[in-house]
Amino acid sequence: MSHNPMNHNRATILIADDHDLLRDMLARRLGEEPDLQVIGVVADASAALEQALEHRPDLVLMDIDMPGLSAFEAARLIRDRLPDTRVLFVSAYVRDGFISQALEVRAWGYLTKGQNPEELVGCIRTVIGGGSCFSPEVESRLEIGPDGVGLTQKRRSRLELLTARERQILSYLARGLSKKEIARLDGTSVKTIDHHCQHVMEKLDLHDRVELTRFAIREGLVTLGKFRPLPGYGEFAPFPDKPFRPKNVVSLDSPELRAVRGRGSGTTGFTSEAKR
Repeated sequence: MSHNPMNHNRATILIADDHDLLRDMLARRLGEEPDLQVIGVVADASAALEQALEHRPDLVLMDIDMPGLSAFEAARLIRDRLPDTRVLFVSAYVRDGFISQALEVRAWGYLTKGQNPEELVGCIRTVIGGGSCFSPEVESRLEIGPDGVGLTQKRRSRLELLTARERQILSYLARGLSKKEIARLDGTSVKTIDHHCQHVMEKLDLHDRVELTRFAIREGLVTLGKFRPLPGYGEFAPFPDKPFRPKNVVSLDSPELRAVRGRGSGTTGFTSEAKR
């Protein structure tokens, strides 16, 4: 089962989560299981990809809301390059946008951080054994259609007008990354990113970054909140030639959200619909 020749009888697990305490607690809890072995813990999706390619774990337990490279893009790359490694998402948030992207990258499951340890361990064993596992909150939003499992019809939104790549670009834009930074993460040119951005705005009928940010927040592509302090990234920093500024969530003090607050109604500025 394990790809590690030193541990033939134990399934190997890589944990990716930017919360130090939770990451360490998960590692300790899973280490108590006789058939499971945690071979590494990392704080972002870039490091998860690096470590997965190096150690080839049986399963990557990956938080969704982390800085730098998108967890969904990392999952897609892991699945493409390591078909025997399964990715199981875990998140504090149950958002349609997150669920849709998890399904698009063909993740093996999506759990909430509110589940008890026994349920988590059981789901990990299910996924390692070749099954899939979704928390009840996630499962209630899914249906089986002619194209496979997807969000129920009533929960679909304008996000479905976008391709998977366009959704990813939108999430990066809403998190405050420049087009140059997005191009570096995506491995493409600024011109290509600009082309994607233009398509996103045309499809959504939204015409500036403020409206795109508000839409992404409303659809659950990004989380509204303050930046969280993160440990040093060392060689795994997404932009190693300059200091890394975590952008996994939208800063309440960012220019985009100050503009959004100015446009909207009430105290937050998120109650009025984007122009169509």
